[in-house]
Amino acid sequence: MTQFRIGDRITGPGRPTYVIAEACVNHNGSYATALALCDAARAAGADAVKFQLHYPEHEMLAALTPPSGNFAKPLAQILAETHLTEGEHEGLRDHCRDIGIEYLCTAYCREASDTLARLGLPMFKIGSGETLNHPFLRWVAGHGAPMLVSTGMTTLDEVDATVAFLRGLRVEFALTHCTSEYPPGYEDINLGVIPVLADRYDVVVGHSDHSPDITTAVGAVALGAPIVEKHFTLSRDQEGPDHPVSIEPDELTEMIRMFRILETARGDRKDLFDREREIRAWAHHSVVTLKPVGEGDRFDESNTWVKRPGTGIPASRLPEVLGRTATRDVPADSQVAWQDLG
Repeated sequence: MTQFRIGDRITGPGRPTYVIAEACVNHNGSYATALALCDAARAAGADAVKFQLHYPEHEMLAALTPPSGNFAKPLAQILAETHLTEGEHEGLRDHCRDIGIEYLCTAYCREASDTLARLGLPMFKIGSGETLNHPFLRWVAGHGAPMLVSTGMTTLDEVDATVAFLRGLRVEFALTHCTSEYPPGYEDINLGVIPVLADRYDVVVGHSDHSPDITTAVGAVALGAPIVEKHFTLSRDQEGPDHPVSIEPDELTEMIRMFRILETARGDRKDLFDREREIRAWAHHSVVTLKPVGEGDRFDESNTWVKRPGTGIPASRLPEVLGRTATRDVPADSQVAWQDLG
């Protein structure tokens, strides 16, 4: 399972990074802003723009849901204020088709997954809060689409259990490494977990990033993450829970530019490359005389050493020269040739 399908794209090691611009609820309930987020994500070069579909009455017991430091209001109230209708999500899907970017959306309850299935989503993103919700995972798997499952707020043992459960469902899935802090401390991000999970489960493992800049997302790609999900907004100056941990369109553009550079630079072939040869010729060292060596004299460390350029006997072979006798007079500051050695 080292490949993962999102619509008509196959992601995985060695393939271009699939970039999901996470618009979440950064539209603040405005359909026009949501359309603008789609346009901005497409202009930046993202492969997909992702939203969230919340039905608070099906997701939670609002009165019992504890407050969180990243919310200025009760969660249910925020979700109600930022809700887009099914028709508006359908409009976003159609707009994305028109402009050439994939529309994705996270479901947080089975009713939301049913709505998104009717909209024909190519993939279901499962948020970190649902990673251990096995009844929900079973329900979503029943829709038959691949699942991208985030692993924030879980231990490795818990991820083991979820992976085993998903395999039992025989559903196509991938994981994203995630730290569910808003924003996370850099010491908590632990990008090294990406290859650990990939090796442990032999699945595609991407990175879902909530940091307020692009540094760790770029680092994830350098470590081989085939999928990166990154929160973005039209402006961090807006009010709302996710704007402060989101990047703006120009940063999204720069992040994707850096991804494409890293993809080119990420190879594992150690060789002598054509454009290195010219530099190698002067940068390497050859065996040379420090003073004149007469015919019949011995080459030793008093009269022989190594200097640039590397066009003569390689410096590494100096021991093969020392102790030999000269077959001719060799002037000072001359490269020693094999034919000079008796």
